[in-house]
Formats: sequence, C-alpha cells, structure tokens
Amino acid sequence: MRRPRGFQSVRATVLYIAITALVTCSIWTNQQLSVQTVMPSNDPPTTILSRKPFRMINRSRSSLYNNVWHFFNSVEHGTMIFVYGAYLDSRKMNDSGSHIRMFGVTVTTANTLDLICQIRNRENLLAVVAAEAVSIGVGLLYQGNKYQEMLYSCPVSIHCTRCLTDVSIVFQESETPQTIIPIQHARASLNGTVPSVGVCVATAYGILNPVHLIEWFEFYRLLGVIEFNVYASAINEEALRVFRHYENLGILRLSHVRPPMKDRCTACHRVANMAVLNDCLYVNMERYKYVLTIDFDEFLVPHEERHRTIQDVLGKLGAFGRHKMPAYMFRNAYFFTDLQGNGISNGNTSRGEYDDFQSRIENGRTLWKVAHGLHLTTKNSSTPRQAYHNKQLHLRTEHQSVRVALSDRGYSCKSVVVAKQCLVLQNHYCFLRTPDVGPLWTADVPSSVAYIHHHKRCHFSRGDCHKMAQQRQGDTTATKYAKALTEQVYNTLWKITNS
Repeated sequence: MRRPRGFQSVRATVLYIAITALVTCSIWTNQQLSVQTVMPSNDPPTTILSRKPFRMINRSRSSLYNNVWHFFNSVEHGTMIFVYGAYLDSRKMNDSGSHIRMFGVTVTTANTLDLICQIRNRENLLAVVAAEAVSIGVGLLYQGNKYQEMLYSCPVSIHCTRCLTDVSIVFQESETPQTIIPIQHARASLNGTVPSVGVCVATAYGILNPVHLIEWFEFYRLLGVIEFNVYASAINEEALRVFRHYENLGILRLSHVRPPMKDRCTACHRVANMAVLNDCLYVNMERYKYVLTIDFDEFLVPHEERHRTIQDVLGKLGAFGRHKMPAYMFRNAYFFTDLQGNGISNGNTSRGEYDDFQSRIENGRTLWKVAHGLHLTTKNSSTPRQAYHNKQLHLRTEHQSVRVALSDRGYSCKSVVVAKQCLVLQNHYCFLRTPDVGPLWTADVPSSVAYIHHHKRCHFSRGDCHKMAQQRQGDTTATKYAKALTEQVYNTLWKITNS
C-alpha cells in the first residue's frame, strides 16, 4: 500500500529534535545544552480525577484506558497504542489534501509498525488507508517498557471532510477495530478586531497554590488572553475550586487527564504532554490566531512601558505586517523564590515575612487558609479593597522582584505560535511546522521587548544555584500591573470564598 505524503521532508530531522524537545529550544544554534532537572519519585497526596466528557465521546463505541485514552492492543505485534484524540486537519499541504491526525503514546517491541486507518461516516466505512507514524518526543522508559509519544496521520481524499465522524487503527485492512475514535473538528472562530491569543497548559498535577493560580489567570487576562485550556491530572480540591470559577466565567476549558499507566510519578504525567498540547492546538486551530504554551509559574512580561498586552508585543515585532513570522520565542529569566529578600530589598516585604509565607506554602499546610483568612476579614469589610488593607497576600509578580541572569538563548524558552502554521506543538515551541513555512520561521524576541518571568525554587545543584545567585539583580517590570492585578485577584477571591 502506498505511503501518504506530507511528512516525508521532516522525517530525517525528527530524531534530533525529539532528543531536546522537552527541555530546550535549540532552534538558533547547534550548541548542546546541558540541563539538570529534579524528578521527584512520587506526587504529594492529591485528588485523582477522571477525564471530563467534553467532546461528546460515544463511550458505547470507545474503550477508554484510565478514562482518557483510546486503547489498542495486539499481542501478536507486541504493541499497545494509547490515543488521546483524533482531529480533522483540513489544511492543504504539498497537494496532499486533508488528514486525520491522532496523537498518543505507543509501547511496542516491533522495529517497524505498518498500521491501517479505517475512516467512517457513522456506521459506513468510507476509506482504508495507510497510517504515517512519526515519533514526536523523547519517550519514557517505565517498568521495562518504552512509552513513546507518537503522531499518526491518515490522508483523506474524500471531498466531504465534514462528513467524517470516526477513525480506527488496525493492523490488517479487514480487521475489526477494537475501538472507534470520534473525529474532532475545530471549534468555531472568535470574531473580533484584535488577533486572538489562547493559552495551553499541560499537564497540571500535584498541590497548586490557589492564590497563585488566581494571580496567574488574572495576569494573562490583563495581557489580552481570551481563553485558557488546562489539562489537569491529579490536583488538590482548592485548585479545582479556582478552575471551576473560571469555567463558570466561560473562559476556561478544563480537561482531566491521567497518564497511560497506573502510576502517578512525575514523568508518568509528562508523557501525556505532547498529546494534550496538540489537542489544544487542533481543537482551537480555527478559534485562535495565536497559541501560547505556558506553565503556572511563568509570566510573559512586556518590558517596554507602553506595551501592556501580548498583542502590543506582537505589533512591535511586526507580526501584523508583511514580514510576520509563524512563531515568536521569548527568553527565560528565573526569579528563584529562595533568593527573594536575600540581602536585596524589593520594597514590599521583609525577608522574615516572605520566608514564613513561602515555607507554609511549600509545606502544603495553608493553601486555602490564606484565601479563607480573607473571607473572615471581609465579613466586616464592604469591599475587597478594604479587605486588602486588613490582610495582604504576597503576589509573585509584585513581591518577587529579584532574578538571576537571563538564561541562554534557546534554554527553557516559551513561544507564541501561529496556530495554522504548526503541525505539532510542544511545551517550548512549534515542534513541526507546515511545509509552506520557510527556513526562517521563528523570531528571537529581544529581551528589551519581553521575556518570561519564571518563579520557582532553584532546581539546579547547590553550587550552580550559588553561582547564579551572585548575578542576581532587581527587576520590577511586572509591578506595572500591580494595581489592576491586585484589584482583580481580590475581587476573584471575594467571589470564590463567598460562593
């Protein structure tokens, strides 16, 4: 059976890109970047959530593993395939027509896999075509098995692509499928004069500070983000309460995800990242002009005073003119929480006050008590602003104003990507782009324009952390949002704690 076209030009580069995809963005240079990471063996005690039935999955026709993954198993071929979702890609690339894209994780002992796609309109089999399999991640070795992130593409020559409803993966053309995957079509576009920016976050797990979550959501609303897409694995009830608030506002699409294995180790959660990020990309391809992949401890901060939104920054970079680029990458700057107030006054809080608050948060003993304390003080206050004077919260963007030197270009960066020009989205950048994009496809955003403020504890060795601390400096740029952000955070706390 003839192989479909569309990915042939990128196969030679996929292996190299995949090696660095999860930790770096080595787009500009061939320099090998060394990154030390800390992987805790187990998550803290959390609430296990099942996947929310968001996309009208017909469960009578779909076998879901861990309530999330469409599962295919072949003992004969030594293969297990976990598919998160299937999506119609109607972009025309190299005259190859439309495709069905499936993102998931594969465990196999076979050297090569020849897979078949069965494409249906409800109960009618419309096409049987060869699947193109592409590895899109570094994978995870877990209990003797290699869990590999994969993209499966099925070419579609049928004129009525909107008629396509289901797809299955099989090993033989006449094989009866084990499960049938609904084909998802992109959500409707958002009409507006301002180019839309949507945010994708994967994968949230563990104990999340609810006050910090509110700060994060409200900060990006000030930056012009219209909607958020969050994929949560195992989180605390306080964080879930915050998510529900933004769901009720209609600006958050929350999906519950569990890894394609029984354990809850950190790496187990991360193996789902590629699948869920591309769910965000393909479901919203027609809805957003730009997609931003970001984490809850990262803030994209414009550094020119007149720039307040992401759209302002993109305009400065020429994104709306003749020389626009498919992607814009922002450098990383660590605002290590264990360096704040260390001999440097930020004008907002003393070292003792900060350390006391930070230690309580890190120990997980007072996540919602801070907000609950605000609730108690508001009983004698007519507005959240009066409550602000009674009990003060330490917002990261206002109180953590000491950073180390900017990270090297390409290290731990984040990107704003044109949705329709990206084939595979990754946590740092567009992993594979459409064939119409030329060799100069990513703009390196100058740090004088904007960069990522990354708030976390120093995760490097003690010696490296000490060396980085010698280069610390004050950076109060984010405080230009302090007044509006503080107001919005306290208004939100008021609504949540009084609901």
